[in-house]
Amino acid sequence: MIMNDFFEEIKKKIDDCAAAQEIFSPPHSDDYELIETDHGAEGSTLTHDSYVYKKDNISISIDYQTKDKCRTFQVKPDMNLIGATLSIDGTQVDSYSKAWEDRI
Repeated sequence: MIMNDFFEEIKKKIDDCAAAQEIFSPPHSDDYELIETDHGAEGSTLTHDSYVYKKDNISISIDYQTKDKCRTFQVKPDMNLIGATLSIDGTQVDSYSKAWEDRI
């Protein structure tokens, strides 16, 4: 699979998660090395994960966070924030970002 096509697949998966108000999980690929990093929780950040797909001089980086939006005496859904970038030789050639609330 060409990396540009795979980047479009990732963008579609992000859109599908946002429409369904679901948690994002990275797509599987046998063609690319995947490096996953859990940055842990801190403050209002409930989860912070990054995923990097690599092959030769091309990479796709995904930064995914969920944020707690609770206030005193109010229950609000968590906010999901995600950004994805496609880079060739270290130069960003495409990017995509989206935010959505969890379903209550």
